[in-house]
Amino acid sequence: MFDVRIQDSSRYSHIMIYFGLKTMEQIAQKSQATALAANHSQADLMQMSLAMRELAVATTSISSTLGMMNEKANNINSVVTTITKVADQTNLLSLNAYAVVKRIPKASVGGRGAHAPSGSAESDTTF
Repeated sequence: MFDVRIQDSSRYSHIMIYFGLKTMEQIAQKSQATALAANHSQADLMQMSLAMRELAVATTSISSTLGMMNEKANNINSVVTTITKVADQTNLLSLNAYAVVKRIPKASVGGRGAHAPSGSAESDTTF
C-alpha cells in the first residue's frame, strides 16, 4: 500500500508539473502578446504625437493668415469709410451748387441754361 501511495503521489506531482508548465507557457504567450501590443500602441502614440505637432504648426499658420486677412479687411474698411466721406461731401457740394443755380435767374435766350453773375466765383460755370 505504501508503494501505491508513492506512485499516486508521483503521478499527482507529474500532473501538477505538467499543468504548471502549461500555465507557464500560457503566461509566456500572454506576456509576448502584451509586449507586442504595447509596442504597437507606442508606435501609434508616436504617430499621434507627430500628427499633433503638424496640426499645431498648421494652426499657427492659419492663425497668422487670419491675422493678415483681418489687417487687410481693416484697411479695406478704412478705404470704404474714406470713400463714404468723399461721397457725402460730394452730395453736399452738389446740393449747394443746386441751391446756387436756383438762386440765379435763368438767361432766357433760348433757355440754354443759367450763368453765374460775372465777377462771382461761379462765373465760369454753366449749368
